[in-house]
Amino acid sequence: MAIIGVLIKYPVLISGQSSLTISEIKSLFFQVISLGLIINVILFFFFINRDQEQTAKGILVSSLVILIIGVINKFLL
Repeated sequence: MAIIGVLIKYPVLISGQSSLTISEIKSLFFQVISLGLIINVILFFFFINRDQEQTAKGILVSSLVILIIGVINKFLL
C-alpha cells in the first residue's frame, strides 16, 4: 500500500522532473510511506480478526521492511 501511495500521490517523484530538493523529496517520501503503513496496520488487524494469520504475518513483515527502508532513507542517506 505504501508503494501504491507513492505512485498515485506523487508521480513527480518517480518521473524525476521536479524542482524539489533532495531533503524535500525524502520528507515527502517518508510521509507517504507512513500513511501507507497506517493502512497496513488496519489490514493487519482485519486479517487477524478473520483468523487469517499467515496473511497477517505477511503484512506485518512487509510493513516492517518498508518501515526500515523508510527510516534508513530518511535519516541515514
